[in-house]
Parts: sequence; structure tokens; C-alpha cells
Amino acid sequence: MLGVGGKVRKLEVPGADKQGIFYLRTVDDTQAIIDAIKQAKKGVVVGGGIIGFEMAEMLEMTGVETTFVLRMDHYREPLLGIECSEIVEERIKKQGVSIMCSNEVVEVLGDEKITGVKLKNGEQLDCDILIIGIGCIVPFSWLKQAGLETDRGIVANEYLETNLPDVWAAGDGVEFLDIIINEKVMYGNWSNAQKQGERAALNMTGEHEPFKTVTFFQTHGFGVVMTYVGDVRPAADREIIQRGHFGDDIQERMFIKDNKLVGALLINAPQYMGIYSKIIESQVDLAPYKDKLADAHWDIEKIFK
Repeated sequence: MLGVGGKVRKLEVPGADKQGIFYLRTVDDTQAIIDAIKQAKKGVVVGGGIIGFEMAEMLEMTGVETTFVLRMDHYREPLLGIECSEIVEERIKKQGVSIMCSNEVVEVLGDEKITGVKLKNGEQLDCDILIIGIGCIVPFSWLKQAGLETDRGIVANEYLETNLPDVWAAGDGVEFLDIIINEKVMYGNWSNAQKQGERAALNMTGEHEPFKTVTFFQTHGFGVVMTYVGDVRPAADREIIQRGHFGDDIQERMFIKDNKLVGALLINAPQYMGIYSKIIESQVDLAPYKDKLADAHWDIEKIFK
């Protein structure tokens, strides 16, 4: 069974090999960051994903003056949408972290050790620690030479079998057929990887059952809880419906294809993860409820009553 996972995407700009630049992938990476923070005064975090979000909070909590640099106009746009992004951004700023949107690092300054970064807009930021979280890549070039089919990741069917006989795959690096939403997907989270490993192992021993689960993961920081359920990729063939509870900074964002729910993103609403998982798994027709879904006061569980 192949479980190649992913490798961090490196920052490719002049000076990106200096001391004081960190990526988060292993336990050793974590310890190195913890050790560096003890001496740091100013930090820059690059990347609007989960890693960047959590690292920015960690720096701030340890007293490091922190700037969060994002390429998008808003945090995690278009995944979160403007309203959800603004909720997160407001909480980040309220805790004292500066956010620089529509920008990126073009050069790392200093001699052997980092002293700052230069941004695309020409501005320079002083820092003695730089944490990069700009995604990951799947290291499968060596597998392609053996004839393994790859696309965004290692291609597998619903049984987690690859195109090569007696070769299965599981985890972050696998692009498999999700039989619930009937699409090829990649899910980079622990819940998915763990369950895929179990199913692939059982199929290798003689079982022949498709992998079927509604994946989820959750992150929290700056007083915000973000919950991802199912496939939350924005796409041209998907409709997005948002249920807003503005007074409590709660948002429920639904991703719908062909009147079926394929994913949900929840801001400060982890208690609704179960019902959205159930709607995705059942693939219930949402057409009769389209005029009600955006109303946060309408009980979404009525779909099953």
C-alpha cells in the first residue's frame, strides 16, 4: 500500500535558504519552531491555509509581534466568501496580528540569518522568524516511472486500488473516486487518511468494499472555530448557499451540486457538523428546500422529518 503523504511546498524566492525560516511538517519541525520562538521578537507568517492560521496565533500568544501575509484579497477567499473571511480577519486583528492581503514575499533579507522580508508592493518587514504555510505537493514522480497513473495525486478507484495490479493507496496523496458525491477528490486530513488506510488494508486482505465516508476536519484559533465537512471546493458547477447568524458571528456555508449537498463550511458552529454529514451521506434532494436553506432560523433537520 502506498501512503506517500505530502511534502511542504517551499518558498522559491531569493534568500529562501536563510536561517530563521520554518515549515511545519514533522515533530522535529514543531520543536524547531518552539525553540526559535523563545528568542524571536518579530515574526512573519506566509500562507492563508490552516498552518498559517494556527502558526500566526501561536506566535501572537507567545508575545511575538506578528504579521500575516496573504496572497488573496481576503482570508481564504473564495472558499470562505467575504462574510466569513471578514469574521476571521476581525478576530485576527483584534488579537493584535497585522494582516497584509493581496501581497506576497518576493525576497528574504539578511546575511546567513533572516532579518526581514521584502513584499511584492515594495514594503519591507523586519522579522527574525518566518513561518511558511503555502500548501504541499505530492512526491510521486518516482512512482510515475513505474507506470502508476497520477493526476493531482495518485489516482485510485473507489476501492483505493491504483491502475497497477495489487497496488493500493491511501492518505493525503490519493485522488480517489468518492462514491457519495461521485467525483474524484483529494482530502488532506487525518480523519480521511486514517479511515482510508483501514479500508485499503482490509481490501488487500481479500475484502472488496468501497471506501465510503464523509470526511471532516476542524481548526480553531483567535476565538474562531472553522469546521470543514465533505468537499468544500468552490467550482463553476456548484451553488453556494450561506446561512448567516450575524449577531453571534456564526456562518453555515453549503456547497451544492445538482441539488445535492457535497460539502459544508461552518464558522463557529461545530455543533452542526453531524447534521451536515448526514445530509451529504444521504444525498437527499435539496430542491424542495431551496427557498428555506438560507434562512438561519429554519430548522435544517426538517429535511429528515
